[in-house]
Amino acid sequence: MAAWDTQIRYYTRKSIEIEYVVDTMLEENVHDILCSALVDDCIERAKSIKQGGAKYDWVSGLQVGIANLGNSLAAVKKLVFEQGVIGQTAACRRAGR
Repeated sequence: MAAWDTQIRYYTRKSIEIEYVVDTMLEENVHDILCSALVDDCIERAKSIKQGGAKYDWVSGLQVGIANLGNSLAAVKKLVFEQGVIGQTAACRRAGR
């Protein structure tokens, strides 16, 4: 699980760096009118999301599926390494290796 933790930390840092650059470029170059029209407070404040119209200017990153991946790794650990229900060779074959 140490390798898993190292990878998650690495890619989370990279994701934050990328989102910072993208967010900065959007603030400078794009006023997302459609998105702003669908967010509370933007119309009342007559400002886009990036101009301070939204109470919260935060959108989740692309960490979609992290919980599923974690659950899958836990299942592999349990079934392959702890209980031996599936052998390592069979598990690798099923994973396409």
